[in-house]
Amino acid sequence: MIWLWMGCVHWTPVQPLVHELDIERQCDGEVRLSNPEWFIESNNLPPLPIRQESPLLIAPIMAVDSQGKTWYNDTLDGSSVQHQRDCKVDTSEIATSPIGGTLTSQWSIRPHHNVLDTIDTGIGIQWQSHDQSGTVRLAPNYDSHSFTPFSSTGPTGTFGDTGYHPTGNGSAYSGQRGNSGSTGKNGTSGSDGQHAWQPGQDGGNGGDGGSGGNGSDGRDGNDATSVSGTGENGGQGTPGGNGSHGGDGGNGTRGLHGGEGSDGQRGADGPDLRIAIRPIYSPFYPDETLIYAEVHATHKDHHGSTTGSSSENYIFHQGQ
Repeated sequence: MIWLWMGCVHWTPVQPLVHELDIERQCDGEVRLSNPEWFIESNNLPPLPIRQESPLLIAPIMAVDSQGKTWYNDTLDGSSVQHQRDCKVDTSEIATSPIGGTLTSQWSIRPHHNVLDTIDTGIGIQWQSHDQSGTVRLAPNYDSHSFTPFSSTGPTGTFGDTGYHPTGNGSAYSGQRGNSGSTGKNGTSGSDGQHAWQPGQDGGNGGDGGSGGNGSDGRDGNDATSVSGTGENGGQGTPGGNGSHGGDGGNGTRGLHGGEGSDGQRGADGPDLRIAIRPIYSPFYPDETLIYAEVHATHKDHHGSTTGSSSENYIFHQGQ
């Protein structure tokens, strides 16, 4: 004889494997190093236009610390958000000075306006950090399209006087108001305003329409039929009549012509220009004779008296 004993079996689930991982944040923000070895190079830019701010002159900066570990910084323009600067080498200890212009940021420059200020020095930045230093220098751009053409105008003349402005001649008479309607009737229309008869005169306003008549009284209610009873409600009165339309305003007449304004004063002549052109040379273009042009403008008023002067200079490549 075989006895079967049936029952429920509960299995203990297998526990998952546990991996312990220590998360370490290497750095929060930029990393300041103690006198590392700096590697700073140009951003491989073409010659820089003289009359506009330069882009970032420096390529991503590299530094090597005392342990031989290499660090970088590719967020030199300052436009990055905080987490993009994490673990980037701090460059704030590097002092920079401009060549041929003024600094607009640690690594950007606005060249001097006078083209002669940069013909020999070029445009760039000198940097210094402890006992290390270096120079990033670029050639000026003398393409003609990088300059704004010279432009100057004489003083504006005075404006002429305004012409005679005729005045109006009032308004014609308004129309009469319409009569009010009798009980339950519409009011009558107002009369039309009078037409104007003088130049520039407005027509008269139309008269207001008459008011509608009052509605008639409702009938009396019946008396009560028993002691202390309530009589019937009285009947409703009829609606009052509508007010009528106001009359049309009269037609105005055409206004008089205004007088002609006087002529304005003639504008003064533009400045007298004296232009000097001569050859010039730059170490950045050793195999080329450049063209130097200087424009001197003498400004005068309407009577021919000198009021001031201005000048501008340019350097161009030949054939432009």
